[in-house]
Amino acid sequence: WLWSGQERLGFLEPLMQSGVVRHAESLNLGIPYNHHAYFAGAVHQRKEMVLLADVGDGFVEVDVPYKVGRVDRMPLQTSPLHRRFAWQWWFIGLGQDPSWLVNFMELLCSKNDIAWQAVEYNNQVHSQLHKLRRVAAQMYQYHFSKPGSSAWWERVELSRRQ
Repeated sequence: WLWSGQERLGFLEPLMQSGVVRHAESLNLGIPYNHHAYFAGAVHQRKEMVLLADVGDGFVEVDVPYKVGRVDRMPLQTSPLHRRFAWQWWFIGLGQDPSWLVNFMELLCSKNDIAWQAVEYNNQVHSQLHKLRRVAAQMYQYHFSKPGSSAWWERVELSRRQ
């Protein structure tokens, strides 16, 4: 469910009506959304696409801000606004058309500054973009790891697109 202004949000109602949230939405900084049962299963287990870059020593993960990625990376909370770029990645795991991702990967391969600024800085990759050989996207099945684990997530490789 995307918030359409008709739902009652309980204790979040004043926040969703605040000037800060309205201003952020008007600047295209996020999408207001609700935590309804439709998305509840995706919290515990889901498919996620991970971005990889090869600068000469094999593939290295490159994280997308506010998106699941490395297993040691804590899940981030962005309510009431969800970051649009992370949101697009999330829908790839739900089976939506990934054609925009192919275009994005082509921009990364051409070393486009704006495309590289859209991902989290990774010194191992960003400091060696002149050596960039290729980028890839890897689909994983994620689920939360067991309590006491040093990782936040466990994942199983599903497929790779280069």
